[in-house]
Amino acid sequence: MNTTEIDITARRKAAELYRHFAAARLTNYQMEDSEPESFERGIHHIFFYGIWPLYDDLHEHKLTGKHRLTPEGRDHVARIILFLHSTLPYRWPIKTGFRGIGGWLAAVLTLGLYRPVRRAIRKSGGDESVWPFFTRAEYESALRCPPFLHATKCA
Repeated sequence: MNTTEIDITARRKAAELYRHFAAARLTNYQMEDSEPESFERGIHHIFFYGIWPLYDDLHEHKLTGKHRLTPEGRDHVARIILFLHSTLPYRWPIKTGFRGIGGWLAAVLTLGLYRPVRRAIRKSGGDESVWPFFTRAEYESALRCPPFLHATKCA
C-alpha cells in the first residue's frame, strides 16, 4: 500500500482517542494501548510530535489537575482532531531511518534543546501556527466545515 495514502479508519480512531484523552475520559496508558495501527506515516508523526509531549509517560494519569491541558493545549488537540477528520494529506517532513534516529538521539542527549524536527518544519514552507495543517488556508477551510457540527458534507 502507498504510504502517502490517507488511512481514514485509523485517522477517525486516533481522533476519537485524542478527544477522549483531552476530555480526561481516558488515561495516558489507555490511550496509548488503543492507538491505531496504520500505514499512514502522518498519523504516527502527529502522535509522536503532537500528542505524546502533552503527558507524562512515566506514570498513568488523566489530563486533570497538574496534568490538565492549558487553553493552548486544548486548541492544539482540537486542531489535531480537526485535521484527522479531514482528507488532507500530511505534508510536513518526516525523518525516518538513520536521519530520524540521529535527530532523536541528539534531542535526548541535549534534553530537548536540539530539535531537528522543528528545524525541518521551519524549512518546509508550512505554517507552524496551524500544524498539523500545512497552510492557514487549509486550516481555515476545515474550520468552515467542522466535522461535529454539520449534518451534511461540506463542499
